[in-house]
Amino acid sequence: MKKILLSASMLFLALAAKAQDCTAVTTLDENFSNFTATTQNAFPQQCWNSIGANAQGPWIYVAATTGENANTYAVYYTHTAGANVAGYFVAPELSTIDGAHELSFDTFKLGQGGTIPAGNITVQVGTLTSATDASTFTAVGTAFTVTETSVTHANIVIPATTAQTFVAFKFIADSGFNAAALDNVVWSAVEVTEPVCEAVTFIDEDFTGFENFEDNCWEIIANGLPAGPAVYVDGDDENEFITFYASSSANTDAYLITPEVSTFDADHSLSFDAQRVALGPTVPGTVTIQVGTITDGSATFVPVTTGGTFTLTAATPATYTVAIPSAPAGSHIAFRISGDTPHNAASIDNVMWSTTAATQNFAKGAFTMFPNPTADKNVTLAFNANSGAEVVSVYSLTGAKVFEAAVTGNTTQNLNLSALSAGMYIVKVQAGNATTTQKLVIQ
Repeated sequence: MKKILLSASMLFLALAAKAQDCTAVTTLDENFSNFTATTQNAFPQQCWNSIGANAQGPWIYVAATTGENANTYAVYYTHTAGANVAGYFVAPELSTIDGAHELSFDTFKLGQGGTIPAGNITVQVGTLTSATDASTFTAVGTAFTVTETSVTHANIVIPATTAQTFVAFKFIADSGFNAAALDNVVWSAVEVTEPVCEAVTFIDEDFTGFENFEDNCWEIIANGLPAGPAVYVDGDDENEFITFYASSSANTDAYLITPEVSTFDADHSLSFDAQRVALGPTVPGTVTIQVGTITDGSATFVPVTTGGTFTLTAATPATYTVAIPSAPAGSHIAFRISGDTPHNAASIDNVMWSTTAATQNFAKGAFTMFPNPTADKNVTLAFNANSGAEVVSVYSLTGAKVFEAAVTGNTTQNLNLSALSAGMYIVKVQAGNATTTQKLVIQ
């Protein structure tokens, strides 16, 4: 008979182990509603674990309320011997502690008969390499104080790690008979919200992949075809550029306007390529480009008075540079373009606003980037040994910074851009006051 009971016990344990098939998950959304409420041996359960539970305290268990506002939650309780003793709730193993996911959870103090005991309870978020070994706990951020009112702690981004695969909640109280609840634990991908057209510190635009001015935070002011001047994207997939066409309107201004710029100073300058374009058998007249700044509409255009006006007569490309040392807050760089005869046309390409030091000393050859395009969102930057690179930043085409990492003297830097959606981005490398950029396509 004992043998039969032993076999049955072993079978039960085997079935329980099989039911606890705890493979790593990518997300969590746990309100403990499917947990069994019990004060004894509550964990492991649903692939959650606890560390530090003791008969005299702390207790680590699952509780439930009944009635209209019934709720189930995890509980840390100091009992008689758990004061100043840590207890840990350990979430299921995660495969996405990658810096692109965030944590949120609720906490609140508990009491009997509506009375909350005095004393302080804190909860510290961290990570573990083992679900049962508290010595591997690495704290993330600062501890939260648990209050009598339910509080949601949200938007907690845990740095990427491949060694620490468990998220844990470390509770500790400074007195006996104190209790706190953990509830509504969510682990989800960070929602990257890109502010619309933030002011940028640099521009490096060759118009590759350019489809819509507003989507890229550029603007145009033009009467438009068929009679008025037009400004539009032209070229092919390998070489796109901006075309100005006077149509039937001679000496009528059109404007090409960059995103807002926050770095009008003596350390930055503008460069761009421009040339006359033949839309027919001949290249009539001349096209004038006047560089200036603009805040809101053509009436606010302020031309650069020294070296800011360029007359295009030849159908061969040339590079033009101009300094814009100052401008009011909220200003954009603007190209005011006009032709002296109908059907004039010109192109503008390779618009760059960068530090003078960058232009002179920090060429694009300072780093290479591969693979580009990238499908798996993992990119490697290889730096020239003499580049002196310090910081790598990634920007959306709206100018929002979506990634940044320090370069610690290595000749390569791996970027995990899994949080970014498909599209085109600008990768900026900085060394001191010098910067250089390249475009990156995420498929």
